[in-house]
Amino acid sequence: MANTRFEVDPSYPRNKCSFLDSGWFWKIEITRGTFGKFFLVDGAGLAGFSNNFMVVPNSDAGFIGKDGAQQKRPVELYGLTAGITLVSFTAPGAADAAVIMQVQVVDLPNSKPSWVKPLAPSAALVGPGLPQQYHLNFNASVTSGPPENLFDNVPNGTMHVVVSTHGQMSASDGISMSIAGGVSRSNCAAVFSKLKSKAGKGVVWISGCDAGADNDFCKTAATSSGFFVVGASVGVPVVKVPAGMIDYFERSMIKFFDASTGAPIKSADFLQKQKDLQFTLVPG
Repeated sequence: MANTRFEVDPSYPRNKCSFLDSGWFWKIEITRGTFGKFFLVDGAGLAGFSNNFMVVPNSDAGFIGKDGAQQKRPVELYGLTAGITLVSFTAPGAADAAVIMQVQVVDLPNSKPSWVKPLAPSAALVGPGLPQQYHLNFNASVTSGPPENLFDNVPNGTMHVVVSTHGQMSASDGISMSIAGGVSRSNCAAVFSKLKSKAGKGVVWISGCDAGADNDFCKTAATSSGFFVVGASVGVPVVKVPAGMIDYFERSMIKFFDASTGAPIKSADFLQKQKDLQFTLVPG
């Protein structure tokens, strides 16, 4: 594929694109929380991969155009956290990439994370390999199963439950979360139904990579528990969370699911329920 190359997307600011003296397009700058855009030309069949998924995710939601057979394939990359990554496009079975784009994600000026302040009892359940970054009314590490016992020790009356876990997305099977020995579509209903008796309503905040990208999983979690479900569609950076707060992982392409129908809802519609769900959003 000697002619494989990148081309600028006319809708993307050219001053955020860098070129060699030969005219070769080799680098793009993306502001955190936005998508960078370009075209892959003569790259049919090549598969894209970011070597730093916390800068540019490899999940489908954050890497659009990762695969494809188009002669001129549109590619969109989501800037998750500030840093540099190399995005390579490689033929199946090949040892070396056909082309590589350097991506630099830059932070928003003076940007600070936002927080959720629960006004009702709250709990944090943290899976294996992750720090206990929460200081809520109830905090526990859950490193083993059975999965159906995940919420058993959450005190009655708890309205806000954080599930902090590693997540892995599969095109065929959806999300798989490492907490409690493994929570997936196959056992989601049995796991989340245990929340129904805790408070009758509330919010589950899933701080797990890619969880929000699995609409089927989140719908089942919401309708089984009677809780709203908030999930991240891409990776979730580990941040220092102030005592009594929950991280509002908006930079991770946050999604919201209705408690009764499980359908995705707009952030504005969810945030209008702050009084009923007993929390406030503390902007960064």
